[in-house]
Amino acid sequence: MTIGFEIAPRVRATALAMGASGRAWLEALPGLIADAERRFNVTATRAMTGGTEAFVTEAVTASGETVILKCAITGIETSRREAHVLHAAKGRGYVTLLDADEANNILLLEKLGPQLYECGLSEDDQMRAICATLANAWMPELQGPRFATGADKAREFARALETNWAAMNKPCAERTVDVALSCAKNRLAAHDPAHAVLCHGDGHQWNTLQDPRGGFKFVDPDGVVAERAYDLAIPMREWPTVEPDKRAHAQRRCKLLAFLTGVDERAIWEWALLQLVTNTLCFPTHPIHDGQRTQLAVADAMAAVA
Repeated sequence: MTIGFEIAPRVRATALAMGASGRAWLEALPGLIADAERRFNVTATRAMTGGTEAFVTEAVTASGETVILKCAITGIETSRREAHVLHAAKGRGYVTLLDADEANNILLLEKLGPQLYECGLSEDDQMRAICATLANAWMPELQGPRFATGADKAREFARALETNWAAMNKPCAERTVDVALSCAKNRLAAHDPAHAVLCHGDGHQWNTLQDPRGGFKFVDPDGVVAERAYDLAIPMREWPTVEPDKRAHAQRRCKLLAFLTGVDERAIWEWALLQLVTNTLCFPTHPIHDGQRTQLAVADAMAAVA
């Protein structure tokens, strides 16, 4: 083994929060990576500093190609769904899966370029890049592990709104919660398996990486079987404007996403409002940070005219 184990602080914190299993994973990690080096005939070279649920390192193959080794924390079931999605995608819209040790939650992936947010593009051009990548990535529901559906997510978000808003000292307007609950009801009713696709589920500018061959690809899919608007709410959620007229900015962005994809504008708006609120309320034990406060302010502005 050639690398030191500088585990990203957020990865370490996630593992420790999982108790005994997380601590055991941290202790076993050097051996897991050494086993992966032998299995895949690669040499790990440089640990990455980002992420929250997996140890990620660059590695070099016997032929000198740089690749990525990703070892998810034991018990993080999203890693198994990730392997399933990447295997089915075969590099279309998603990072190419080169090999996998599913028993140990370890993936061998192609090395992509910088994240979208690092590429110096305007906000509108970033939206265009994400929409083009989504168009490549969307595919029918896969056989195998069950993925959450849009209906599941609507119910989950509604429960968070009903349970956590008051418990978290009412961090947004009551009207916003009422409107968001109405959005959840609408999106639950709109779920249609015949028209659903396998969505990435978290396709923002940090999970969109430059493909050296042109365009962009996604990493870290959550996997949600839902209407396309579910994915388009993520660019709405992850660019909360600091402009004074938050409503107008959100409306313009929503129109652009609808224009680029042909997806119903109202569906995008409703999923976006719902996710802007529940991105905070789904994590009641976490302190609210400045980015979430901005998201809630955008949600208040959107709900005021919903």
